[in-house]
Amino acid sequence: MSSSSIPTATQIGEKLRHHVVESMEEMARGSEAAQKNHDPSQGIWYPREFIHAFEKTHKHTVQTFYQSGVFGLGYMNPKYFNRLTAGTNYRAFAFISKKDVLPSEAVKAATKGLSILDCGSACQAARYDGVRKLLGDKKFDRLFAETGVVIEYEDRDASQPMNYLTDFTPSARKYEAGSVGNRPVKVGHIVSFNGVRDYSKKHPQGMDANFNVICCNDTSGKQKYIGHGIPSTGMTEEEIALLLIHEYNKTPECTLRTARKVFPSSDNLCMEGRDPGKNTKNISLMPTTDPFTRVVGYDWGSPQGFRIKLIENLYSLSINEISMTYIKKHPAANKMEPLPEPSEEVLQNLSDHINSLTLLDEKSPSLLDEKKKS
Repeated sequence: MSSSSIPTATQIGEKLRHHVVESMEEMARGSEAAQKNHDPSQGIWYPREFIHAFEKTHKHTVQTFYQSGVFGLGYMNPKYFNRLTAGTNYRAFAFISKKDVLPSEAVKAATKGLSILDCGSACQAARYDGVRKLLGDKKFDRLFAETGVVIEYEDRDASQPMNYLTDFTPSARKYEAGSVGNRPVKVGHIVSFNGVRDYSKKHPQGMDANFNVICCNDTSGKQKYIGHGIPSTGMTEEEIALLLIHEYNKTPECTLRTARKVFPSSDNLCMEGRDPGKNTKNISLMPTTDPFTRVVGYDWGSPQGFRIKLIENLYSLSINEISMTYIKKHPAANKMEPLPEPSEEVLQNLSDHINSLTLLDEKSPSLLDEKKKS
């Protein structure tokens, strides 16, 4: 191979980031097809959406999932994955590929489904699949042979192999905000958008207080994002804000109620949520006008990207040289530093932004009012 045909670090980085977006788009299209075909064996689902889609037509599947705690813990094909534990409890939406399966096959199964995940775990699956596409199955299998593939989105956790390959972006470490449609992110970066401030009060077991998404278009003024629960064509920041308001306005639900009856002591189940309060139906609806005055929005410290120098080295290694041991000794990956403490100025700016948000209009209709109309 001539030196001119060897891709540069920049080219490798761009290729990887576009692979990640491609994988997330494939996951989204697969989920859309599963919804259209009413297929409970395919796609990536949230617990609530899976229940609503199949509680009448596939009662046995839904009941089995209830009894095994799936709607509080998530689900991935048990042929390929085991649940991760925290002490004697299972961790929610956290899985590791089995030792007797190839990591590449596990990732393919994760992105095809059936998988019941939260938004962060879905983004993590897309990142693993992007790395697989860049390196090829054989190198990927060799790389993750020691650790397995961990589908969980936890920042700076040393047990998560992906954290050695990724890091907060320079803009995240500086808490740079940019502006709507002009955020300091690139295609393939994971970004978080926060929703209505009081979401968790109304939806104590809800999963839409924020969205972890992947940037799929970083063109200034035309930025778009894709993720679990977002159309395969992507959404703008304004569309995501409206979606977060829409999720806030839904009637509170308790998807774990039946599971608690089956497992009253919650042994081996991480189910810390509480049932929605009796008075939550009277909480007013959040208007969708001026969405950026109603949601917290872009998380300044959230963007994450790949350690491109390390990825470049992996790309050039032979299959016999590549390993997780090599990665852990690499100078680009041997320090997994958390975000620095935000400055007083950043904290003040964030406080001013949150305090400026409109909570609820006094004349806004309540959920009870809307129910009476229907």
